[in-house]
Amino acid sequence: MANSGSAYCDYILRPKHLQAKVFREFAQSHGYDGKDSRSLLKWYQDQEVEKFTEVANFKPQASGFLSFVPNFDGDFFPKPLDELRKDAPKLDVIVTVGEYEGLSFMMHVPKEQPFNETVSLFFGADLVNDVEGTKNKLVEFYMRDADATDNDAITERTVEFIGDVCFNIGALDTARSCAKYGNNVYLASFDYYCKDGIEGPMADTMPFKAATHGSELKYIVGEGEGKFCPNDEELKMMNIMGDLVTNFAKYGNPNGKKGPEIWEKYDTDRSDRYFKIDYPESEMRNNFQNGRLKVLDEVNKNEKKYREEMFGINYE
Repeated sequence: MANSGSAYCDYILRPKHLQAKVFREFAQSHGYDGKDSRSLLKWYQDQEVEKFTEVANFKPQASGFLSFVPNFDGDFFPKPLDELRKDAPKLDVIVTVGEYEGLSFMMHVPKEQPFNETVSLFFGADLVNDVEGTKNKLVEFYMRDADATDNDAITERTVEFIGDVCFNIGALDTARSCAKYGNNVYLASFDYYCKDGIEGPMADTMPFKAATHGSELKYIVGEGEGKFCPNDEELKMMNIMGDLVTNFAKYGNPNGKKGPEIWEKYDTDRSDRYFKIDYPESEMRNNFQNGRLKVLDEVNKNEKKYREEMFGINYE
């Protein structure tokens, strides 16, 4: 099960040469002046743990808002992920995202930051060949028909963009890759949000309330951020999620062994079709994430090749 993310979410994975550059830049920003990797490693070994809490004030020369992430070095994963998927034993797969994945990550976007600057944060010169063209394309797409004076509309579009670039396109790539190599895949969007439920501490940082990153987990495992005291409606949603997950664990099919196939298997010929999980009714829908991910597919065709180097995905 890939809930709200996978290895195909490239904001949490970099090729080794780029991540090594970020590590060196961080050390240099704190006085390191060595030239070789051995002395750089020694510098890191000598630092107190508290040193790394200062990373919030460090701006790496790399796309994304995270500094220290796993690197794809060709060792632990000896081939691009798509090639490994082709060689791997067949598995049954569930891939889910929250309706508004980006909501819980708005803390990383400074208030009043213009949308074009947010786009630039994720699509720098290390990732795309045409930085300005990519930025203009994405700003035009996400802000189409948006009133520049409507702060709520701008915020919602920003949330959509962050969710798409960080999680949704990675989830879709995972579903497509798994299905391409003969795995049974079930793609869903968890859209349920209980307005009368007790909120966790992170809710206060969100500009509006809706299902977001990891929202489904408390309905699967019975706990979330802070104490989870489900009301009657949430208990019903726990039963729904419990049935889906239990059926998948037992039979490789969230519908169960004899139940109606209300959650259809993912089909690459209808790649935008997904299962909307909600209460009181869940159903199959078209237009996954309202069709927004097509623009990211277009952008990815023009990325520098480290995405193909890591993932093995060729968008041509």
